[in-house]
Amino acid sequence: MIKIIDNINELENIIPDLESMPLLAIDTETTGLDPYRSKVLLFQIGDLEKQFIIDCRKVSIEPLRKVLESDKPKVLQNAKFDYKMVKHSFKIEIENMIDTMLIEQVLMAGKSDGQFGLDDLAEKYLDMKIDKSERKSFIDHSGDFTESQLEYAQNDLIYVLRILESQVKALVKENLQETAKLECMAINAFGDIEYNGMLLDKDKWSEILEEEFMKKKEAEKTLDSIFKPISELDLFGGSVNINYDSDEQLKDALEKIGIKVNDTSKTTISRIDPKIGQAILDYREHQKVVSAYGKGFLEHIHPDTGRIHPTFRQLGASSGRTSCADPNLQNIKADSRFRSCFIAPSGRKLVIADYSGCELRIIAELSNDEVFLETFRTGGDLHSIVASSIFKKNVSKTENPELRQKAKAINFGLAYGMG
Repeated sequence: MIKIIDNINELENIIPDLESMPLLAIDTETTGLDPYRSKVLLFQIGDLEKQFIIDCRKVSIEPLRKVLESDKPKVLQNAKFDYKMVKHSFKIEIENMIDTMLIEQVLMAGKSDGQFGLDDLAEKYLDMKIDKSERKSFIDHSGDFTESQLEYAQNDLIYVLRILESQVKALVKENLQETAKLECMAINAFGDIEYNGMLLDKDKWSEILEEEFMKKKEAEKTLDSIFKPISELDLFGGSVNINYDSDEQLKDALEKIGIKVNDTSKTTISRIDPKIGQAILDYREHQKVVSAYGKGFLEHIHPDTGRIHPTFRQLGASSGRTSCADPNLQNIKADSRFRSCFIAPSGRKLVIADYSGCELRIIAELSNDEVFLETFRTGGDLHSIVASSIFKKNVSKTENPELRQKAKAINFGLAYGMG
C-alpha cells in the first residue's frame, strides 16, 4: 500500500503505523547532491506492507523526529547521503541506520570494485534490472509528481528491504554480523565530518603556494641551464623547449647530455649525476605541490560555508581502510606549513588525537602472537623489534631507521594480504 502525504494531519496520523513497524526503510528524493544547496522533495518511509511518500514542499517531517531519532532500526542505501540531507533540511539526525551499500562492501571485502549501487544489488539479490534514470527527473523539479516518479520513490523502499533480507543471511553465513554492525554505527560520525567540513586559512595557504611556485620556477631555470646546450629554444629564443613533466622528453634530454636511463623514476634519477638528479627531483617536488594544492584544491571551499567538505568512504580501500576524495584530506603533505592552515573558528580549538599502533594492537589480540603481545605490554617499538630480528642489527627510529621502514611495510603488508 502506498500513501502520499501532503499535510500535517495526515503525517501525524501515520506515526502509530511507523512506531509499530520493527524495521523502517527510508529514502529521499532531492533536487541535487549538495545538502547546503539542494532541497528534499520527497521523504519516503515504511516497510514491505505500507509505504508513505511525504511531499516535503508542502509539509515538514518534524512530527517524525521522535521516530527518526529513536533506536528503531532504519535501512537505507547510501545512508550517509540521506542523513546529511535530512540533517540540514530539517535539523533531524537519523539514528540507528543500516546501510545496504556498506553491508555489501563488508561482504565483498575488497573482492568487488565499485559494484555497490542499488541497481547492482537489485540485480545480484533480486535478479532484476532496475532503471535509475528516473532519479534525474527530480533535479530542479517543480509542479506535481508523475506516476513514474512516485512509483520510483516507492520501489526504492521495497528494494532495500528485500536486499537486506538476503544480505543478513550472507552476513550470518560469513560470521560478519558484528563487522557490519560496527560499520553502520559509524555512519553518523562520517556524515557529521563531511557535513561540518574543515576550515582552511585560504590566505596563508595561497602564500605558501606562491612560495612553492617561485621555487618551482627556480628549479626550472636550473634545469634550463643544464639542458640549454642540447635543446631547441622556444619561438622567442628564451626558454628551453623541454617539458620536464614528460618522462619521454626528459629521458631524451638526458640521453643527449650523455646520461642514458630506462626510466625517470625517483630511484633512477637519484643515481645519476647529483647536480642534475637533484635539480630534477627539486622541480618535481615543487611542481607536485603546486599541482595538488593549487587552484583545484581551493575550489573545494564551499561558497556558503567557507569550509572544505570532502567525501569519506568508510570502506574505500580494498584493505578496509577509509579513503577520502574531493579533496583527499587524508593525504595532506606532511609539512607543518600546510597542515597549520587547517584551523578552528574564532573562540574554538582543534583537539587532535591518534591511536598508538591501533591496527597492530588488533593484530596482536587476534593472533595471540607472543612477540607482539610482549612488545605492547612493555611499551616497545614493534617495527624496530621486527627489523632487528630480520636484519640482525640494532634498529630504532634513530638508528638504521630505513630498516625500520622496511619492517613496517612487512608488518602491515602481511596483515593486509601482501603477496
